[in-house]
Amino acid sequence: MVFNYYDSLRGTPGDFRMLGKLYNFDWWHRFWGIELPFGAQGLLYNSMVSMAGGWFFLCVSEAPPPINGVSLRVPGLGSYMQVATDAGDTRAKIFGIIAMGIVIIVVDRLIWWPLVVWSRKFKLDDFGGSRSPKNPIQLWLARSMSVQAMAAFWQKAKMRLLGPSHPPTEATSLIEVGAPVPKRSRTGRIIYSILLWALVALLAWGAVSLFLLLRQVGVADWSEILADTGYSFLRVLAAVMIGTLWTVPLGIWIGLNPKLSGKLQPFIQFAASFPAPMIYPWILGLVLLLHGNLQWGAVLLILFGTQWYILFNVAGSAAAIPNDIISCAEVLHLSGWRRWTKFLLPAILPGLVTGWITAAGGAWNATIVSEVVSIGKIEYLATGLGSYISKAFDANNFPHLTAAVIVMSVVVVGINRSLWKRLQAIANDRCRFIT
Repeated sequence: MVFNYYDSLRGTPGDFRMLGKLYNFDWWHRFWGIELPFGAQGLLYNSMVSMAGGWFFLCVSEAPPPINGVSLRVPGLGSYMQVATDAGDTRAKIFGIIAMGIVIIVVDRLIWWPLVVWSRKFKLDDFGGSRSPKNPIQLWLARSMSVQAMAAFWQKAKMRLLGPSHPPTEATSLIEVGAPVPKRSRTGRIIYSILLWALVALLAWGAVSLFLLLRQVGVADWSEILADTGYSFLRVLAAVMIGTLWTVPLGIWIGLNPKLSGKLQPFIQFAASFPAPMIYPWILGLVLLLHGNLQWGAVLLILFGTQWYILFNVAGSAAAIPNDIISCAEVLHLSGWRRWTKFLLPAILPGLVTGWITAAGGAWNATIVSEVVSIGKIEYLATGLGSYISKAFDANNFPHLTAAVIVMSVVVVGINRSLWKRLQAIANDRCRFIT
C-alpha cells in the first residue's frame, strides 16, 4: 500500500497540483481533494492484495515454532488450521477452509467490491459518456436512513473540528506570504530535546547490541549466507518472471472489463487469500511425483505467495486507463503486437513496476516458508537464505539469524535502489497519463 500510494503521488499531474496552489489549498485540502482521489484505485487494489498477504501468513503468524520450549500459539483460524495440519485431521482442515472461504467472500462482496465500483468515479477521464456504475449494496446504503444520519453527524463533526469544507481563501490561507511563524515554547523545546536524545541513546544501544551479535558470526558463516542468498535470488527472479507471464494478460483483461471483474473477483480474492503454506506439502508431493525436488520446486511455492501482487496492480492500472485513450486505440485500429507495445503495456507500466516491487518483496518473505517444507515427519530443505533463516530460528541461533536477516534486507534495498527505482522513474516520466 505504501509503495503504491508513493507511486501515485509521484505521478500526480502537475496541472492538478498547480490548481491546488492557485486555490491556496492547505495540506488537508490538497490530500483530500487531489492526492487521495488520484491514488484511490491503486491504493484500493493494493489494500485487497495486502489483506490477501495477511491470510497467506496467517498460519505462520498465529502458530509459530516454540522458542526455548515456550509455545507462542494464539487462538485464531490460522492456529486452528495449523493444529489440524500437524495432526493430519483432513476433516478439520476442510471445515477450516470452508470457514475461511465464507469470511473472504463475505468481506469481498460487502466491502471490497462496493469500494472498487465507488473508486471508478476517480478515473482520470475526459470522456463524456463515462459513468461510474452503481452496486446494489451502494444503492442500499444510499437509501438507508441510519447511514444518512451517520453521514450527517460526520459532516457536523468535521465542520467543528476542521472548519468549513471549502479551501482557505487568500486572506485566510495558512501559507500567506509574510505570515508570522509560530515559535515553540520553552516546554516544547525541552520535550523535543528529551525525545531526540532518547532516540539517539536507543539507536546507540541497538548498534552496540547488533555489533556484539555479529561478532559471533564467522567468515565461513558469512560465506554460506552469501551463497544461500544467490540461490534465493534466482528463485525470486524466476517466480516474478513466471508470475508476470500470466498475470499481465489476465490483469489487463479484468481491468478493462468491469462486468467480468465483478464475476471473477470473488474467486481471485479467495485464491489470493488462501494460506498457501497449508497446501505446500501437497504441491511438493506432486513435484516429487514428477521426479523433481525442492531445489526447483521452491520456485513454484514462492509463486503462490507473489503472483497476486502483480495481478492486482496490473488490474488496478488497467481499470484506471481513461476511456478517451481506449477510444483512441480503437480509432487507430491497434491490434496484435502493436496494441500491446503502443497502448496496453505503456498504459499499465507504472502499476506493473509497483507490482514487481511488491511481488519481489513478497517473494523474499515467502522463501522463509517455501524452502523448508515438512511432509509428515520428513523435512525437505532447499539451499537458500529462507531455509537458512528458518533453521537459525528453530535452533534459537540469534547471531546467525540476525546476520541472515541483515543480508536479506541489504539485498532487497539494494535492488530497489539500483533497479526498481530507475524503472519507476522511467514509467512515471514516459507512461503517465497527463491532462
